[in-house]
This record gives sequence, C-alpha cells and structure tokens, in this order.
Amino acid sequence: MACWQWTSSDRRFHQRSFRDSHRGSDAVLAMPGPSLRDAAALIARASAAGAVVIGANTSFPMIRPDVWIGCDHPECYDAALMRQPFPKFMGNAYAEKPWRGRPVKDWPNVFFLNRDKREPEDPDLFTNAFLPERLGEQPAFVWGWTFFTAIHLAAWMGCRRIYLAGVDLNVRPGADAEALKAGGFLPPQRDGAAGYADGRMLDSRLAQINRVGMSITLEWLPVLREEGRNRGYELIVTGEDSAAREHLPYVPLAEAVERIARRAAGEPMIAAPADGRVHGLLANQAQWGPKPAAGEDFGVVTGADAKTQWRLGWWYENLRRHYSGPVAFADFGMEPAALAWCRQHGTIINCLGTYLPGWFNKPIAMTRIAWRRAAWIDTDCEIVGEISSAEPDGRIFTPKYGTLDTVDLGPSGYAAAGDGFNPADVGRRPVNTGVVLFEHGCEAIRTWARAALTDPARARGDQELLNRLIDDRMVAEPAELPAIFNRLRLAAWDGSERIIHWTGPAGDSWIRRLIFAERGRAGEILSWIPEDRPAAIAEIGVLDGRTSRILLQRRPRLHVTMVDRWGELPNAAGGLDAPVTARRAEALMAEAVRGTAFAADRRRILRGDSAKMAASVADGSLDLVFIDADHSEAGCRRDIEAWAPKLRDGGILCGHDIDQDEQFPRWGVRAAVEGWMRENEYDPAELIAGKDHTWFIRTRGEPRRRRDEACAEEPAVAVTAG
Repeated sequence: MACWQWTSSDRRFHQRSFRDSHRGSDAVLAMPGPSLRDAAALIARASAAGAVVIGANTSFPMIRPDVWIGCDHPECYDAALMRQPFPKFMGNAYAEKPWRGRPVKDWPNVFFLNRDKREPEDPDLFTNAFLPERLGEQPAFVWGWTFFTAIHLAAWMGCRRIYLAGVDLNVRPGADAEALKAGGFLPPQRDGAAGYADGRMLDSRLAQINRVGMSITLEWLPVLREEGRNRGYELIVTGEDSAAREHLPYVPLAEAVERIARRAAGEPMIAAPADGRVHGLLANQAQWGPKPAAGEDFGVVTGADAKTQWRLGWWYENLRRHYSGPVAFADFGMEPAALAWCRQHGTIINCLGTYLPGWFNKPIAMTRIAWRRAAWIDTDCEIVGEISSAEPDGRIFTPKYGTLDTVDLGPSGYAAAGDGFNPADVGRRPVNTGVVLFEHGCEAIRTWARAALTDPARARGDQELLNRLIDDRMVAEPAELPAIFNRLRLAAWDGSERIIHWTGPAGDSWIRRLIFAERGRAGEILSWIPEDRPAAIAEIGVLDGRTSRILLQRRPRLHVTMVDRWGELPNAAGGLDAPVTARRAEALMAEAVRGTAFAADRRRILRGDSAKMAASVADGSLDLVFIDADHSEAGCRRDIEAWAPKLRDGGILCGHDIDQDEQFPRWGVRAAVEGWMRENEYDPAELIAGKDHTWFIRTRGEPRRRRDEACAEEPAVAVTAG
C-alpha cells in the first residue's frame, strides 16, 4: 500500500486513495518561509475561493490548511497539529513512533505515504512526481525534501495548477552552496536559511541543513517546471522576493487569489460591462476595421520604438530576400528619422494614442492591418527562408512545410509556436509571440488588445499577457505554428528554419555581431564571390561561424570549408578573443555548426591545426581563402603558405586584421602578408584594403610549393555535422 490509514475499530491498516480528490481545483502549497507570515490572510481567502490549501511542515498553525503534509516526526510540529480534523500525510516510518502517550497512527485523520525505495546508485528523481505511472490509485511517492513530496501529493489529488506561497529559498547560490554541501559553514545572517514564518531562527549548523535543502530545490526547479508543463501541470510562485522567480512564473498572491476565485466561478479576467458599453479607449484603439477587399490577401507587420528601431534595417533586408509583398511598420515611439525610413519602405500604423509602453502595443497594431491575413514578425527575428508562396521574383513557391500564407489557422483564427524558455509565462503550454499569424477579425487578437489597454500591469509584456488570457480561457488557444517559422535562440536547430528568433539581451548581442560582420568582413568577402555560378571558398579561423553563416545565406551556390582548432586560447596569444577556455571553444564550435546547419550540404567542417588541415583540400580547388586564425607573424605566414596553393589561378587570397598591430603588439598579420608578397614577387599595390581591417590579393597562379613535411603528414579530421 502506498497510502494507508490505521483504524482503531478493527486495529488494522487500510488502503486509502486521494487520487483526483480535488480534480480541477487550483492548489496553494504553503511552505514555512518567512514570507508566509504576510501571506496567511490571503491564503485563507484562497481556500474560501475554491483552492485546496496544502500546508507543509511548520506552516500550521499560521495557516489552517485543507490538507497537511510533513516528512518528520510530530515532535517537529505544533502540539495541536495531530488533533486537527484535516487530513495529515506523513512518512510510513512514523506510524509506530510514540507521540504524547500513543503511537502516531492512533491520532485522527493521519495517513501514511510509502516512498519509492531504490538503491543509492539509482535514486528516485523529483521530476517523477508528474509521471502518469506515479499518479495511479496507489503510487510510490518521491521523497527527500517535503517540498517535492507535497508537489507529488498535489498532482495526485488532481491539482493541475499549484501556487507556491512561503517558498522563499533565499539562499546564496553558486560557490557558497557547493561549499556547504561539502561540509562548510556560513553564518545564518548571510541569507534566509535560518528564518521561519513563526519567527524562529536556527543556529548555524541547522541553518546549514536548511540551506542545502533550499539549494537543491532551486537546482531542481527548472527541470521540475519543464516536466510539469510537459505533463500538463504548472508551478507558479507568489512571493515577490522569492528566489524561485528566476525559474518559475510569478503571480502576486493577491492576483492569484483573484484568479482562483474567477476560475472557480467561471468568470473572465476582464468582466464584460453590464450594459454592453465599453470605455472609449477600448472601442477606439482595439477595433477591427472593414474587411479588406479581395486581392489584399497577405502582408507582414512589425513594430519598434526608439530603443529597438536600430534593428529595422537588418530585419527588412532579411525579409526582402525571401518575401516581396506588402509590409507595415507599427510606430511605438520611433524617432523621426526611423519613422521616415519606415514610410519609404512600407506603410505606418500609428500606435501613439494608446498610452501603452513598447510591446504592449503589438496586439493593437495587429487589429489595424489592411490584409485578410497577416504575420506579425518581431524585429529581433531573422528571416532566413521563404515565408510566402509568392517568391520575391514572382514565382509560386510550394515548399515541403508550407508558408505563412498557407498555414491552417483553425477555428481560433490565429497561430503561434510554443515557447517553454521564458519562466515568466504562465500556462501549461505557453506560446511565443515573436511571430503570430492571424486573420483579420480574429476575436482573440481583439481581446488581447483590450486586455493590454485595460490593465497592462498584469504582465511584464505582450507575451505574458496573452499566455495569461489563454490560461484563464479568455481567448481560444492558437493553432500550432510550425516551429520553423519561429525557431527560438535557445532551441535546437536542424537547418529547416525559415525564421530565427534572437530573443533577449543575448539575442540582441548576436544581431549586432551579425550586422557588424555583414557590413564589415562578410560584406567585403561577398563582393569577391560571384552570384551567378557555383563557387568554393575556405574560412580559416571560424570562431562562432557568423561569417560563414552570412556567406552561405547570401550565396546559395556557395560551398564553404570551415577550418578552426576550436581549442583553448591563452591570454598570451593576445587579441580580442583571448582567452578562450576549452568549454567556450566547444560552445563556439557548437554555435558554428548550428548556425550553418541550414546549408549542411554546402559546408565542410575541419577541426584541427589550420595549416595542417590544408592537406585534405585539393590544390587549385578554391576560389577564395579567408585567413583569420593565428595572428602572429609566423602563424599567419604559415597559414598563407599552406592555403595559397589551394587557390585556382586568379583566386582571391584574403584575410582579417591587417592593420591592428599597434593595438595588439603580438600580432604580425601585415608583416606576414607583405613578406609572402615579396617572396612571390607581388607589387605592393596589388594588396587591396577593405573595410573592417580586411585585405585582398588576386593571385597569379604562382607555382604551388609543397608544404613542409610536418604539415603534410598529419591527416585532417573532418567533423560530420548535421
């Protein structure tokens, strides 16, 4: 038996099941962190509103729960606890333990849970709390820290949404936690591990034990959240200062109580006016216009304010490589110059009368489209493949995965791809709003717009707001947009992507690097590569692959051999990229592989010493070689000697960082290049300088000398990457 109760009438244990006993109810799990003190009154309201309140450990008597769970001996808890009528769950090891003159099993309404007993080398995982096979009539419960067992209990009782109160977890992360697990000590006053809601303060040793448990809980929250979402469960933290907010969506407890009451009563988030009238702001700003005429079938819309307008040129250039239809730009507060640029390249949607900040204007702008169907595409999205059935040259395009103008929107009238990477999003299946496909007149879009106008403070942004509306059943769930049309920066890529979404500050940093590379070295290289015929080049020194990525995108008939050591680079090497740790080197290579996956059949990846890797490339087979590896004079010269013979007659030998020797004294690129030119009788005027410190030489097909034997003897290691 996994859950059992002792009955005094027949002096026997009997199996009990609470499976789905609170099916459909929200749960509030009350842990005894210091913040519980201020939350007690609201938790009582949550119970009255229809939630099942699960009290854990010493949360009683501060809160009076509907269900209580504890994983320790009753001596740890309030003396009045065992006399309470509500169900009390404990570990089966305490059934026969004495408490106040009688065994624990003899106290009323006490139920004992069996844990999953495994060998130490095969421990039970806390995420198993959500497995269907662990939620049957008599499951074995996860054990170790009460928090995880309480989550398992809530899921077993049928609660799909679990609000966390008193889950403060305010311990110092990182090295301190690791040191404590190894046996170290920290003074209790350094973090929140010593305090309880009832005012008790633990001494150093006991605080250390709590600190370890809290650290473990924090470590497991991200995977617990994802496993829960995958199984249809949601964890939401309600404490404003809780460290769990880093990993879980946050809803203030007062709002959580309001949501619980609304859901229990079937009331909407935004109540409809009693007499049908709405405020002028909603009626004027969030209203669909007349249905567009036939022929105005599809368009693309985006928006920007003064902070994000810098992306517009990059976004538009990428869009126009794959789409030739109409475009609209929503003005969220752009500067005059940016607004003038938008007028030259599309139509303007004015959102300045909404009094809303930034991206909350998105759904308002969407209600003002002039087409029957539209795709909203954020400006931090990179369009890398065809998105419309009409190609830029006018031909009809019928790709394997369809296009944005052919995706089925279903009865909801809109589509969005899943997210799962933003811990602030509520809902068991949160969506990402970077790309939203929708039809004119879609009711979900209008409701989203009116919610933004009514109370934008409910959410941190447009995406979180839409996910709350979906979660509260205020709008229908969207149809599923294929992920290829909104591949998130943190997701796995497979090369099929049409739109890549560079989310967050890290995404902005990558966009800036792409812009810089395209306007600098990549743009210079492209000017030497023909567009009308196949070409083969090699990039020596790839790093994160951004240059190869741009070249492969801009020249569909190009083949690139990507060569890099992807190894440690010490400080002594100097330069912008030193030092490079082994871990970072692996990450850089992974980024290069991922970023060029779309052209896996047009690339070759060689990992190893750059000069030695030349042995695997046939002489006279390349149109261009770009050298950007070892910047020392000897190293650069060695690469030139190894790779120049690989060029066909008239091929382009080029590279990077030729004029930065003063800034980086250890570099010697110019000396290496000019030395090679003198030896091969080139006129200095044949060295052409490009933007971004690039250099170019059109070779004359001089005799291809054999490289030194040390270079030729070591075979290349080809990396196979999908």
